[in-house]
Amino acid sequence: MRVLAAGMGRNLVAAVWAACALFGFVGLAAGADDFQLCNDSVKDPDQGIPACTRIIESGQNTALEAVYNNRGNAWFQLRNVPNAIDDYSSAIQRNPRFADALRNRAFVLINTNQFDRAIVDLGQAISLDAKSSYAFYLRGFALLNIGEFESAIKNFDQALALKKDYFAAYLHRGDAWHRKRDFKRALQDFNQAILLAPKNAAALNERAQVYLDVGELDKAMADYSQAIKLDSQGWRSYSSRGEALRQKGELDRALEDHNAALKMEPSSDDALINRALTWRDKGKVDEALADLDEAIILNPKNARAYGNRSEMRRLNGDMERALADADKAIALVPRSALLHCRRGETLTSLLQLDPALAEFDTARTIAGSAVCAYTGRGQALEAKKDNVGAKAAYSEALAQKAERDPDPAIGKVAQTLARTRIEALQAIETRLAQEMEARRRQENEARLQVASTPPQTSPISDEKRVALVIGNSSYARVGFLPNAKRDAEGVAAAFRKIGFQNVRIATDLTRESFIEALRAFEDDARNADWAVVYYAGHGIEMAGVNYLIPTNARLAADRDVPDEAVSLDRVLGAASPAKKLRVVILDACRENPFVSKMARTSASRSVGRGLARIEPEGGTLVMFAAKEGQIALDGDDGSSPFVSAFLKNVVRPGIEINKVFRYVRDDVLAKTDRRQEPFIYGSLPGDDYFFVMK
Repeated sequence: MRVLAAGMGRNLVAAVWAACALFGFVGLAAGADDFQLCNDSVKDPDQGIPACTRIIESGQNTALEAVYNNRGNAWFQLRNVPNAIDDYSSAIQRNPRFADALRNRAFVLINTNQFDRAIVDLGQAISLDAKSSYAFYLRGFALLNIGEFESAIKNFDQALALKKDYFAAYLHRGDAWHRKRDFKRALQDFNQAILLAPKNAAALNERAQVYLDVGELDKAMADYSQAIKLDSQGWRSYSSRGEALRQKGELDRALEDHNAALKMEPSSDDALINRALTWRDKGKVDEALADLDEAIILNPKNARAYGNRSEMRRLNGDMERALADADKAIALVPRSALLHCRRGETLTSLLQLDPALAEFDTARTIAGSAVCAYTGRGQALEAKKDNVGAKAAYSEALAQKAERDPDPAIGKVAQTLARTRIEALQAIETRLAQEMEARRRQENEARLQVASTPPQTSPISDEKRVALVIGNSSYARVGFLPNAKRDAEGVAAAFRKIGFQNVRIATDLTRESFIEALRAFEDDARNADWAVVYYAGHGIEMAGVNYLIPTNARLAADRDVPDEAVSLDRVLGAASPAKKLRVVILDACRENPFVSKMARTSASRSVGRGLARIEPEGGTLVMFAAKEGQIALDGDDGSSPFVSAFLKNVVRPGIEINKVFRYVRDDVLAKTDRRQEPFIYGSLPGDDYFFVMK
């Protein structure tokens, strides 16, 4: 059966049952009650099965193959598949040329996903009766479900040549074209199916799925809504329309449809998976995981459920279990490009970069149009510091046609990510080039100044102020921090506005690039009067020591913190060479997602809530966005409450620096209903210090 990695799944075997009927055999003598009851066994299996059994046990030399065939039909009517198959087999054993029994056994085999056996039976049936449109149709359907789309289409063609108004053949040939990503031909077949059966909800649902894949969401929703009018209890139509609404970004309406679907069919693993995707888009990962857990309980062989749960766990920072889920999904469906992408993304997060690249290569081999394979490869190469290779991979992702992706909705998301990363890499290249050019100009100006300055010149009276501004938003193993990068950009702009001569801004720093930035800033501070560091991102306190967390940190255990994070002492050290004033501002007291996942290996390594108080040396101020033990709020208006208050007060002229920070404290207390109190540690000498003079 078809397994979709995301979006809506469809039970096409049920459509076969709705479109077809089992062939009986009416050649028995019409005089005896048992013969009549056996002939009518499908209509009344409770009477027909005993009647057929009595005929078989009577020892008469009647055409018993017909009796076995009729009893097989009755058994299947009662959904007793083993008995049905046994009776069809007995009929075929007695008459190997009994085409009806071969077709009937194939039909039951298809309903139990035994497609290869069904194809063999149908080949024999067609050799006996080449005019059976039903046999060609069934063989096409079986071929469709094992991925032999070309052969399936040829069999549907044969069925339609024999029966021009064959609704089910149009319906499932359309599905074959759809899976081949030939949307034009798929729509033609679904349109014809709808003309033949305008009140059949299944055909509308199939056409809507094509519209969904080509991005015509309004047309998809119109078809799903019409299908719901035709069949108000059709839970699949509700769940599919919910998926269309999710892709339109109308998440509350999507949730209503998914809830309606699950009210009608609480045991639907497909509907649970679709609702999980909506929960994910609403940012409610725990609710999404709960739905996926339930879907797997209902159907432990649903690869789509494992694949999506793998993604959710990766987004939640649970990398080892995410990898285990990806392995389970691929074991169930080895030829899924998306599932190999999922495993590759998790391996990238675990910094197992070469195995990750191998997964993305496998995905490209399976489906050359799978955008996730190229975008994922770009991310792995970026993690390997191969920005040139990463840009090339992202460009390949953008060169693909998203509608040709095995899952177009996911293809579009992958292209959006590729476009964002290309822009980010280009911005990095531009910034580095600008910094190099600025450094070159500064060096030239310094040389010219030295050459033109008389030996007896007096010292420069203006203070030199430098700043390092860091914003870490894109953490590899925990959720995205939307405000950290924006806050850093706002603070950097404010420092430039109030006259800082050198402002370095760095975002999404790994530990290596974090240390590199601190070293460069330490050189800046040696020639400065003021050195100010602002940091937005995650921080952690362990055993009384404060650490700032780079974006590539795993922190799987407490012992990893000193090796993978950057201590506050290291940051203070970078500012320490400044002659007059050193300031460190930490917006890093957020609820820390690393703490709950961290293994404890030593009782001496206690991990606290928020950051720990410190006692910096004289001439140094350290401001926490929230005092020791408190959690800072991230805000919902584009900036954190702390940064909003800081940006408001830092540009006010004529206010001494300690008073600026007190104003910030008062504003944050007011804005957070006293839930968050910024705090200053350290002291200054007797002079007054001003961010902005009068």
